[in-house]
Amino acid sequence: MNSQFAYFTNIYPNYAASLFAANAAARSFLADGAFLFTRPLFKSLDVNGGVSLSAGVMCVCSVHLFGLYRYSPVLRAKSRFVGLMTH
Repeated sequence: MNSQFAYFTNIYPNYAASLFAANAAARSFLADGAFLFTRPLFKSLDVNGGVSLSAGVMCVCSVHLFGLYRYSPVLRAKSRFVGLMTH
């Protein structure tokens, strides 16, 4: 998460505060809503299945992060919000 924060401030310097606020709100909403789905998840799939499903979701998210890393120059070139960078 810390590397993402540094990335956001370098790429979107004019919108860094809004990005941090949106990130904090999204994490808070997920944490707040997690109690609604964790109990039914572990009751229906048991502990092994629930943890395996959670690990699978995290692996998919990791693959998406590598995709963002790979295609970030293309995405930044298309964005009108990206600040000027020296590198």
